[in-house]
Amino acid sequence: MPNLEFKTTRNGTVAVVAPTGELDLSGAAILEDELDRLAAGKRDELAAQSDNPLEQRAARRELRQWYISRRRAIVRGEPLPD
Repeated sequence: MPNLEFKTTRNGTVAVVAPTGELDLSGAAILEDELDRLAAGKRDELAAQSDNPLEQRAARRELRQWYISRRRAIVRGEPLPD
């Protein structure tokens, strides 16, 4: 059993997962489960907001643009730009 713990904080549309402990491949499954849980919650939240496919597509496009504009900082572990 990996010695990995994490604290998940949600603030509106942003979730921060802060892992602590032994950060190696043995803890990847635990962290992946948490990320899947967060993603499923976001999908459910978006689906509940609108059944209109055009609005859903616009929301996905907005989320994609947010990620693209910040992915370098996310991958490097740097603070996100405003």
